[in-house]
Amino acid sequence: MAALEMATVAVGLCFLVGFLFKAFQPRRSPALARKALVAVQTVPPLLHFGAGVSKRYLTVCRELIQAGWQVTLMTNIDAKQDAELGGYIRDGSLKYIPVRGVRLNCPDGMVTFMDLTSFNTTWSLLKELIWVGEYDICILEDSPWRILLLMLLRALGVPSVITSHTDSTHLATYQQGHWILHRVWELHMHAALVADMHTTVSNQFAKIIRDRYHVPVHAVWPTIRWSPVFAKPVAEFADEAAAMRVTWESKLGFKPTTLFMYAGRWAFEKRIEKLFDAIPEGCALVVVGDGVNGYAENMVQKYGHLKHVYFQRRMLGGHDLRVAYAAADVFVSASRFETLGNTVIESWCAGTPVALQPAQGHLEFCKEGVNGFFVDYDDVDKARARLAEISDGRLWTPDVLPELLSTGERFRSANFYEDFSRIVLMPAIQKSHRRKAAIVESLVRLGAGVGALLAWPIVRIINRVGYMVFNAFSEKYKFTVVPTLGGCP
Repeated sequence: MAALEMATVAVGLCFLVGFLFKAFQPRRSPALARKALVAVQTVPPLLHFGAGVSKRYLTVCRELIQAGWQVTLMTNIDAKQDAELGGYIRDGSLKYIPVRGVRLNCPDGMVTFMDLTSFNTTWSLLKELIWVGEYDICILEDSPWRILLLMLLRALGVPSVITSHTDSTHLATYQQGHWILHRVWELHMHAALVADMHTTVSNQFAKIIRDRYHVPVHAVWPTIRWSPVFAKPVAEFADEAAAMRVTWESKLGFKPTTLFMYAGRWAFEKRIEKLFDAIPEGCALVVVGDGVNGYAENMVQKYGHLKHVYFQRRMLGGHDLRVAYAAADVFVSASRFETLGNTVIESWCAGTPVALQPAQGHLEFCKEGVNGFFVDYDDVDKARARLAEISDGRLWTPDVLPELLSTGERFRSANFYEDFSRIVLMPAIQKSHRRKAAIVESLVRLGAGVGALLAWPIVRIINRVGYMVFNAFSEKYKFTVVPTLGGCP
């Protein structure tokens, strides 16, 4: 405890000196904003764990760098392992700061998150925000205890953007968890009240957040193209798609009337097993992707004998994935709580319609009989009948779906940086700049700084004691503080 007290005092003094130095320092005009700190826990190569979120922050880093921003990526993931991020790091266009992470084995498999209360992470944040400084924006992910970083940013006057990606109430870890976990999650969501800009990825999920937690959602992200190949014309991939389809038919052992495909992370909340019995006779399903939990392994062992299902167990890169979508006739998803569903956007970019469970993010852009279909996979007989109707009538073709091609063109031609800057970045920066350097603002910032300083040791102790208690007495939850910086997963 003596070491903890000394470290806390040292951190406190560093923060106090830095706060006094930065508190009234003039800030750049929003029009000159060009330096961003991206503090996230999910980036490539973490596609097996959080594919959609990883792709989202890869896109943010790429688009900011290409627009001329100075970008610092602070993460518990070894970003150098990813080909694209590693290239940016090596050529100096991306500053990479590896920090401490925590690994959690739970009913949902393995989860990794940034350890915001570690000495290393705290020091790295203070160093970047105070001594290096001149950050125009901090983009923060769905990290546990993000309230601490938000209070620090508020104290230093750095505009903040946080994004809520996950509906954790549907995860087994939450449903089987202790009431304390539920209260911590509610605190996590209410941290949005401190942020300059609280965002999410769909209007559907934004409504759920507002209704459930009574916190504001200021903006919805524009859709992403995590790989540039998804901007290319459909016709460019026709030959490769035909060859991939021949390969799939060879693996299946027959030529299906309609080829359905699921692509993405394999996890229990995706409900992939709901699709198997819904596939009509004479049709086939190709399941592309992978997962790191027991669900993925059990699914292959349990359903690997099905003649109408082919498991391509590999997370595909952008080009191969774009070809895979084009090789299929219809993309299918039985998930009931996608906050958006990036795979749906990817499928449309490839010119392939979708047949989705009518829930949450699936409702954002899909229009029944216009650019896709809604199928209730909870009723297997009705689902099979509906997919048979789609297959027999070839209802999935552009001739029948009037907005299939225009929907794909809309997402292929979207300018993410312009939309993200207009919807998210500039409003957050302008909101921060509108605050007057008056007595009230100074008191608010001082209060946020004192609150962060006092809360940090308390939260750290709670975290460490909690990890030890769970590790000692729980079979379902095991925490590991990863010793290597940037060493997750």
